[in-house]
Amino acid sequence: MSITQTNKLIQEYGYDQKMIKDLFPEMKEPFKLNDFLNKMPKAELDQIRRNLDIKGVSQLKKGDLINALYHTIDEKLPHLLSYIDDRQYQFLYQLSTNAFQTIDDFDDIPLIYFYRQTGLVYTCTYENRLVYVMPEEIRSIITELPKTDIISRNEEWVRLAQGMLYYYGVLEEEKLIELIEKNSKYKMDREAFLKVLDIACIIYEQIIRTDYGFSFCTLLDPEFILTQQKKCSKDYNSVSYKELYKAGELDFIENSYHVKQLFSFLMSHYDISYDMVDDIVTGSIFDIKNLIPLDNILLSLQSAIQIDNPDLLKSITSHLYNIKDHTPLWSLKGYSEKEYDSGYSVLVSKKKSNVVQLTNKKISRNAPCPCGSQIKYKFCCGQEK
Repeated sequence: MSITQTNKLIQEYGYDQKMIKDLFPEMKEPFKLNDFLNKMPKAELDQIRRNLDIKGVSQLKKGDLINALYHTIDEKLPHLLSYIDDRQYQFLYQLSTNAFQTIDDFDDIPLIYFYRQTGLVYTCTYENRLVYVMPEEIRSIITELPKTDIISRNEEWVRLAQGMLYYYGVLEEEKLIELIEKNSKYKMDREAFLKVLDIACIIYEQIIRTDYGFSFCTLLDPEFILTQQKKCSKDYNSVSYKELYKAGELDFIENSYHVKQLFSFLMSHYDISYDMVDDIVTGSIFDIKNLIPLDNILLSLQSAIQIDNPDLLKSITSHLYNIKDHTPLWSLKGYSEKEYDSGYSVLVSKKKSNVVQLTNKKISRNAPCPCGSQIKYKFCCGQEK
């Protein structure tokens, strides 16, 4: 068994040696469906049964359940495959043309795990390597699977939904369906759409289904953002099809002029890696979208980099303010502060500073609000004037 592969599963995914041994039993070719089913515990077989919606077998003992699954999985495949998008199709089709794939790209772990729970893909140790395998009986079906318009439809639905939630943060189910209908090239099938999105939530972990509808994975408090959105007088910001589709890519982050400026500043002033700077900038953007006060964001930055003089602090603060002014905010339905012009006070941070400054002086509408929210005065307490 590969030590490198094992260590990565332990360090990054929290597996222990027993879990790895259970998930990756020793197997030899030919890879037969029945052999893999026999290696699985009853609990996992029941999971496959539930995911494939196989009726009337819940009370069967393990041996009888294996026999039922073996003779039913191929019948259930067409229905299951009607909900896959292009990435899933490519994953399954490429695997069907090979006996196995070594686990090198750990980004595929969620895909592998999901399809293991549906009985299409299995994991094992083969020739001292951790691999994932599609049994011969399944391969023969997938190899003949054409890339239909349904797969293109599902791909568009997933990309548009992920893009919308990147810009809007959280959408109630009915609103998301309404916006998808407005932007999609395909006729809406509500049941199919929700099934496609449920699978995407599991595999890509980019969006989450909640009690409030669907939300973006980095949104901290969907209920709070929905409350703020309902204070807005405007409808959701109109984002083009091309922009939504682009934002629907996995790990997308807007690369605006002001984002690039902060990135360049940190790269030129600190001896840190590109990936670390990328994490810092990306984290700051999502903190801003979550309405985290700028002083809190600066404290977070100081735990990662040393801000040891006033000039550095001033420059970084200025860059953060510029990003905040131009970043589409979830609380503003995808508008930035610069774009939004309303009589509603929707930008009050969840956590204001404990220090409240009192003054009789006239406050500039573009100055930080003296209540300590780190929001511009005109968008915060200035709305009450």
